[in-house]
Amino acid sequence: MKIYSYQKEEDDFLDLQEISFVAKPENLSEVVKFLQKAIELQKSGESDEDHIHLQDVWDDWNDSYPDIVIKLK
Repeated sequence: MKIYSYQKEEDDFLDLQEISFVAKPENLSEVVKFLQKAIELQKSGESDEDHIHLQDVWDDWNDSYPDIVIKLK
């Protein structure tokens, strides 16, 4: 497993050793649901997309939140 990030979209990726979530329980629950959806899509192979964004599946997404992207293929 690898975790990458960047501070701004035009920056190069950083290879991370650790990430920290500072979030309310209800926000963490949304992250868990997102991860479960990504797992289901990877296992089923039913997605035509090669990745999935948290911001695209979270109904109450707030633009101040950082996005999470999971590579599916």
